[in-house]
Amino acid sequence: MKAPLKQTIIGKTVVVFDSECLLCSRFIRFMIRVDRKEQLLFTDSKSSYFDFLLKTQKIETPIETIYVLINGKVFKKSEAVLQIFASSVWWGKCTFLIKVLPLTWRDKLYDWVAKNRYQWFGKTDVCLMDELPTNRKRRFIE
Repeated sequence: MKAPLKQTIIGKTVVVFDSECLLCSRFIRFMIRVDRKEQLLFTDSKSSYFDFLLKTQKIETPIETIYVLINGKVFKKSEAVLQIFASSVWWGKCTFLIKVLPLTWRDKLYDWVAKNRYQWFGKTDVCLMDELPTNRKRRFIE
């Protein structure tokens, strides 16, 4: 890993998402807007940084979930979504409502949505970064 990239991710939460999924892309756009402290960084599951993560972290392929990397620890599925929300001051306060559900229930719900996401929300060929203003593109790791 390059030193500037390492400096960029220290103290940040890295979110790995499926850029072909419209639900995922809309969720990332939403989080970019609400994450005013810029604690979240984002990378596509097709990026070279994600290839690096596959080699160095315990990440399963094929990619059918969202992943979150915080201080070397990897979260997936519903736990990843909760970690993303926890990074936001306002949304972080609401995560306790979801945490009362057992992890297996949350992950079953997550899997059901993930399995149907393309059918319900569609796919896109347009890169999310191409649609963002320049000042927000700096939050993406390639």
